[in-house]
Order: sequence, then structure tokens, then C-alpha cells
Amino acid sequence: MAELVFFNGTMDCGKSTLALQMHHNHAARGRAGLIFTKLDRAGTAVLSSRLGLSTPALEVTDDLDLWEEVVGMATAFGITADFRATLFPGSQRLIELSDRVQELQVEALCWCGRRATHNARVLNGVMVVEGEQVVVGDTSPAASGLVEYEVLCRRHHMRRMTSHAARAAALSPDMLPFGLDVCPVPPPSI
Repeated sequence: MAELVFFNGTMDCGKSTLALQMHHNHAARGRAGLIFTKLDRAGTAVLSSRLGLSTPALEVTDDLDLWEEVVGMATAFGITADFRATLFPGSQRLIELSDRVQELQVEALCWCGRRATHNARVLNGVMVVEGEQVVVGDTSPAASGLVEYEVLCRRHHMRRMTSHAARAAALSPDMLPFGLDVCPVPPPSI
């Protein structure tokens, strides 16, 4: 019997890379699978990793019946929540339908070195918490300015302290370096 597993995590935790690796491993053994994508930075109908790997994929549209497409499939990958910490509708539905939900073990890191748990949208260097749920960043300046995304620990997401804000604060003559809001980083676990 097939099992639906939703692999999820923040940006930069390796979802696309792992999906590409699993697709390669299954294809090498003659097993067919489907890869879905939506608004990938590399273009339409492609799944790409920031490491430079890519593969053709099925573009997800608003009228796609994912359940019908995925019947018999074993796995799915996705970003769980948006820059406002709100679940994406597709992620919410996969969580509802999945036999199990598995967060990826590759830790994305906040600028402070702690484990990143939230995605932040940065517009012209400033974190924003309102706007359209989906805006593709890291491709080219949008009409409203340069849109980038950054992963942050919960503390810095709540305080809207991005790496841009931390660098600006560190350069300020009014801020001593030890006054920066840096989280203590626990020693790495082995």
C-alpha cells in the first residue's frame, strides 16, 4: 500500500536537493515518479536547487487536483509556511492527508547561527509581514523593489531582525557590538 509522506521545512533546508536525489535514486532503479513545482526561480515546469541541480517537473496551477495526480505516489516536498508564518494551502492539505509528516533534518541556519524555523520576506533590505502570499524572489527586481527571502530563528523573526538589520545595527555608531541581538549558539551535536 502506498504511503503519502510530506517532507517539509524552511527555505534552504535541502527540500529540492533531497527531492532531486530521491527522484534520481528511484529512476535509476526503473521506478517512475512525479515531481511538482510552482513558480520555481529557474522557470516554468522545472524543479531547481540552489546547488545548481534541476529536472523537468509538472507546474502546479490553482485548478490542479493534487490528490488525483498523486494517487499511488509515495512522497511530496514543500515549504510549510509563508513569510507571515501562515500555512500554504497546499501544505495544509498535505498535512491533513499525509500518513506522516517529516521535517527535513538538514538544518537551515539563521544569521545568528541558530536553527532557522521561519521564512522572512525582505523587500529592499527591510523585512515585511504583509503582502501577497506568493512572490518569487531572488530572480530579478519586482515592480515594488528587490524581493529576497531569508530564513530566521523564531526569536529574530518575531523581532524582525534580518541579517540586513543586524549588519545595519552593527555599523551604527550608537550600537556597540555586544549590544546586537545575537542568540547564543549551542554547541553542535554529534
